Amino acid sequence: MSICIIFNQFASIGLVFTAKSIARYNKISESPTFAEYYLIGSLFSILSVLLAAWICLF
Repeated sequence: MSICIIFNQFASIGLVFTAKSIARYNKISESPTFAEYYLIGSLFSILSVLLAAWICLF
């Protein structure tokens, strides 16, 4: 995802996030605990990629 940020392809980040959500839809809908774990993990992943891309760009 950091390559997407470096090349200013922000919409593709949403596409990746959506694809991950669709792939895990059954687990997310069945288990609220997994849904929270998945959401926190995804947000942390996006924030870490943003930080890494920011470091690479500046």
